[in-house]
Amino acid sequence: MFVATQPEHPSVIAGYYTLSTLSIELRQLPEDLARKLPRQPVPAALLRRLAVSQAAQGHGIGRMLLADALKRTLAVSNETAIDAIDEGAQRFHEQYGFAPPSTTSRRLF
Repeated sequence: MFVATQPEHPSVIAGYYTLSTLSIELRQLPEDLARKLPRQPVPAALLRRLAVSQAAQGHGIGRMLLADALKRTLAVSNETAIDAIDEGAQRFHEQYGFAPPSTTSRRLF
């Protein structure tokens, strides 16, 4: 778990996220992307539980946490997958270029 705190109150959590690994089956990816990849599952990092406290929302904490997660996973994979917990979280990630592999999934890459 990676945690963002307030500098003036280090015991107050402003936001957090967790990372884990997974493999994505090619059939779960858009055809134009899958065509460019080897015919085997693609390793990826799974971003889960990106959350920002209500008091810290609107101050760029979510953007900072997302940038930190991407920076940490860059050495492992060029593609990251995340599970959006709800439609609001999905819209947040989509504004930074993430997209669902299908219209029925909240998993984004």
